[in-house]
Amino acid sequence: MNHQAPENLDQNPGFESGRDGSWTEYSSGGYAIITYDPSYSLCGDYFAWLGGYDDAVDYIYQDIAIPSNTTQASLQFRYAIASYESGYYAYDKMSVEVRRPSDNFLLKTLLTKNNLDESPYWTSAQYDLLVYKGQTIRIRFYATNDDSYETHFFVDDVVIKVGARNTPAVTSFKINAGAASTVKRTVTLNNAATG
Repeated sequence: MNHQAPENLDQNPGFESGRDGSWTEYSSGGYAIITYDPSYSLCGDYFAWLGGYDDAVDYIYQDIAIPSNTTQASLQFRYAIASYESGYYAYDKMSVEVRRPSDNFLLKTLLTKNNLDESPYWTSAQYDLLVYKGQTIRIRFYATNDDSYETHFFVDDVVIKVGARNTPAVTSFKINAGAASTVKRTVTLNNAATG
């Protein structure tokens, strides 16, 4: 079976173009979410930094058109979480969502994390998006913090990949040189396919 190399659909996936307008970002504190810090970035110099202050409401999103002829589509990204919260309650949260761009309607929440999931190490995540083929979807990273002891949510290497498998089409199929049936234990299959 032939496979086409998956194509990356999103713009500025590792944020290495900085705040170039590919991602729409909002911060209730007025902070830049796409951040330059080579000492913490996973690959390169930039990453997305959500939360990190009291009463935070931060998000970034990008609208992506998934081709109708695709046979594979996925979202991949990496994230890390650092928190000053203590205790056993989820006060600060981050979600990764699929939304409908026309009215921002939530179609699916792919991932939900909070201050209890603190891990300063970069973690990989991958989600299938094939169900959205033929549609334009909004991928949104959304974070909120309560009024004290902030949590920092970091995101990097966001990749939305689509591709098409070239499935072979059988053009002829024969058993034992064209017999309609056989009782032999050994069977010879003769077939031809395109693609």
